[in-house]
Amino acid sequence: MLARLVRAQPERFVLIRVADWARDVPVDERTGLWVRVFEGVVRARTFTAHESWESGQVLRELVDTAHPKGRLRTGKDRLGVIIRSALADVLADHLNDESAGLQAELVNELGTITLTDPPHVIVVTLMRAVLDLALAEAQLGVPVGQRLRGMHGKLPATEHQARLVAVHLTESWPHDSQRAEAAAEWWQTAVAAARQAGRGTWPSADLADFLALLDGHCPQELRAQMEAALGEGLGAPPAAAQIRAWADAFPGPVLRRWRVVRRLSPVLPEPVRGPWEPVLSLLEEKYGPPPSRPEPVVKTTSWVETYGGLSVEVFSARAQADGAAAAVAALAAAQVTDDDGYADEDRAGLLRELVAHDPQAWAADPAAVAAAAARPVLQAAYFNALHHAAGKGLLDPGVLGVLAEAAFAIRPREADGPQAVQLQLVISNLLHRA
Repeated sequence: MLARLVRAQPERFVLIRVADWARDVPVDERTGLWVRVFEGVVRARTFTAHESWESGQVLRELVDTAHPKGRLRTGKDRLGVIIRSALADVLADHLNDESAGLQAELVNELGTITLTDPPHVIVVTLMRAVLDLALAEAQLGVPVGQRLRGMHGKLPATEHQARLVAVHLTESWPHDSQRAEAAAEWWQTAVAAARQAGRGTWPSADLADFLALLDGHCPQELRAQMEAALGEGLGAPPAAAQIRAWADAFPGPVLRRWRVVRRLSPVLPEPVRGPWEPVLSLLEEKYGPPPSRPEPVVKTTSWVETYGGLSVEVFSARAQADGAAAAVAALAAAQVTDDDGYADEDRAGLLRELVAHDPQAWAADPAAVAAAAARPVLQAAYFNALHHAAGKGLLDPGVLGVLAEAAFAIRPREADGPQAVQLQLVISNLLHRA
């Protein structure tokens, strides 16, 4: 009955009351149907987008119910298995959302996340819930392959699955390493996980911790196998001609694999890092040495999102990874929550903030950014932010002429509506300054 209600009426305040009821059900009366009710609650974006703390409590209730009070459910009591599968399935569902994967990558250490004080991003809270249950099962002696079954079976083979496996293996090492049989299976799983280390855009500190653990504790008889798997995961280093071409075109975006290897290089075994030295030396010459442990891609003081639910952190990371034009194209197409007719104003406000953070980088290819922005309101926001940056002396002197030319090239032919008028005014100001 309640499971059907959750599906039929996923309104936020209905789901809050359903969650309150489900938490009051005694643990020994909780069944697979009870799990389905809670599963429906944390699937609903109407709930998770606004009730981050409540979502954390629901997930903590599920984790605690899987093996209550440290008692392993065995035999016909499969509720722990059901909850493990349900958590992984809900996480996979949320990872399908636009930008959710990037929000997960922006969290540098999943070990800092807790269900008692969850972040505002449900996908990160779900990752922590999956890890908490896996760690509880490790402490109860559940074999590695069994406790990772949900991650391997429900999640697609992406960087998020690879990271969860790596983080769990790091967290379970103190328990698995104490028993010979568990340690053997742990190492078998760890070597396979090393093969996935090159996935994603921004390798995290917790992935680096896993690789440091492998390098520091790998048995000698497995070292060659581990290093070969890690090398395969990172891919072959580039040829000298490709390195020279990038250096000649500098400044420009750092290729994804180069960035991955650079961020992980302090913890890579020498036989794996060695073939990449020409690239690493060039990047160190341009950007300085990498930190000993990967730092957050975007440093924030708050997870509160503004601009109609759009995240500055997400689009800032997208600009760093793929360039300003790609970030603006994604911003122009992004869905704005609670759209009250001012969606483009929300997008424009976010774009102004992005440009203000690093105006020189955003001024590198103004024609491409203007084309990606497509609409006068976004084009006006972009060029106006650069105009203000120029007034503050934040742009190189030679950039202003290029900006003026790019702005003039997209001038509206007709002053059709206030947005076109605003763009004309911004272009006029920019031409005057140039």
